[in-house]
Amino acid sequence: SFEEKTPSDMVLSLAATILKFVRQSAGYDRIVIHYYKKLNKYDQQQIMEMVSALQIDKPLYVVTISKSLDTDKVLMNGRNETRLPKSGTFFREGSGKYLLCQNQNRAGVIEKNIKTHPFPMRLETWHAGGKIISENEEMALLAQIVRYCQLNWTSVLPSSLPITVTYPAKLARMAANTRDGFRRIGESRLLEI
Repeated sequence: SFEEKTPSDMVLSLAATILKFVRQSAGYDRIVIHYYKKLNKYDQQQIMEMVSALQIDKPLYVVTISKSLDTDKVLMNGRNETRLPKSGTFFREGSGKYLLCQNQNRAGVIEKNIKTHPFPMRLETWHAGGKIISENEEMALLAQIVRYCQLNWTSVLPSSLPITVTYPAKLARMAANTRDGFRRIGESRLLEI
């Protein structure tokens, strides 16, 4: 919910959402939460305690996603004219930490038409139960992020960020600009139909 004010409120809201999902869903292999900010140790600890208390029998992963436009890290590829790495290329910075290039440099795009920046997004993965994530599972999480970047409701081109963070950000901006907040957005849209 966009109305949560404190980390504790956020964790309680997250717990309720996870429990609702577990009760209503069958056949899922894992739960993945995307955060569009780096979580501090306190927030991380609260989530880990919440997951432990919920006693979910499937793995729950958290992926923090942030733009790295303000960083000094730029990934380059000397093998092509644009110098951009292929979209979906990642660089491992450390345990569970990655730089992921998501741009227009992909098969079928003429190099001179590529107009995206070389700044990668910064990702950090962790298991909310405190377990070590296998390399195969980390690669599956990175591949999921790339697929979610290809979903773009405003263009046929892939986005530089996954839809799991861009769409909620758009909804939050819309809610902030309405007098009665987020609940009124759905009601007014229903009335327009």
